[in-house]
Amino acid sequence: MEQIISRFADVQLIQLAAVLPLCWMLTRSVIGRWQIPLGGLALLLSALAWWEHAIWHDHQSQVSLWPTVLHQMLVILPLAAGSLLWGHRLARFISPKLRSANRFSPLAWSLAVAVALVPPAVYRVSRIQAAAAHLQELQSQSRVGETVELGQSLLEMAPAMEYRNESFRDVLSRWERRQQQFIDELPRIADRLQQARLLAMLGLRHEALMLLDIEASPEHRSVEACLLAGTIYEHEHDWSQSLYWYERARAKLNLEDAASLPALASACRGIAWCHRKQGRFREAEAAYLQMLELRPDAESHWLLARFYEDAQAGQRAAHHLDAAIAAGGPKYAALAREMRSQLQSRSFGCLQVWRTQGVGVGVATRGSR
Repeated sequence: MEQIISRFADVQLIQLAAVLPLCWMLTRSVIGRWQIPLGGLALLLSALAWWEHAIWHDHQSQVSLWPTVLHQMLVILPLAAGSLLWGHRLARFISPKLRSANRFSPLAWSLAVAVALVPPAVYRVSRIQAAAAHLQELQSQSRVGETVELGQSLLEMAPAMEYRNESFRDVLSRWERRQQQFIDELPRIADRLQQARLLAMLGLRHEALMLLDIEASPEHRSVEACLLAGTIYEHEHDWSQSLYWYERARAKLNLEDAASLPALASACRGIAWCHRKQGRFREAEAAYLQMLELRPDAESHWLLARFYEDAQAGQRAAHHLDAAIAAGGPKYAALAREMRSQLQSRSFGCLQVWRTQGVGVGVATRGSR
């Protein structure tokens, strides 16, 4: 319950606000001795529906609105209606104007029902989809602890949803087992850097930094330790500290050493991201282009395409998008279709996006620079 309140409190507030007009109309339509028993019955129904998870948990879905509507009808609507009925009963003793019932037209009732059901359902589904997308991002970054924490909250919101064509409940069980394996493995690891990396994956970033003790003598720290510190601060949204450690990692690396090029590309990627989050797009572009020189693969072109999309440079984004498709194949084709649609609809260079569909890799690389 605490996770639902902390992560998805806005969903509950939207649901409650949406049913208030309908509940007010119900309150104004019921008079006399029926207010107290009907209000109590409504509150009892709401309590039973809230605690009896079987009523709605096994029918909740990410893609269907109807289970969401059922949950709202069984929990939020009776709760608000019962509260207002009892409140109106008490208010009758204060104002004589509230002692008579009001009559509302069928159109008013229809509009109130639509407002009570449709907007909260759409908002709830959109929040579930956004959380599922964030889960994919956390999973791609190996942030196991945060993945499990968000997944448990999401399971309460959408117990029957599917995640990548599989039951999300089963997927979350695998993540929880993996998390437990990491926790069991932690005491058996002797290397401090590996311990810190595992702690960071489990979401214990402060403990990981304490274990690294990287502030004590940063000049003696390895490239891997600097990169890990940069990543930890990046996940903390401390862009200045993250940039500092990524730059220290880059300064320790040698361009002439082929074995260090992957680490150097990772450092450039982190530097570019920190500059981007701080609004320094020129510095971010330079770091991204250096990353592309060191690692001219599909992922680098994809990151540059996303960067230029945010910078409203539609033509350059399209060039790197084509390069990512050519180098990465079907994996990036589906992602590219969605990004190209967004570019065509909102980028200043949208006309050029239409023109550059199908541009070759060589042209894309030259045009981006």
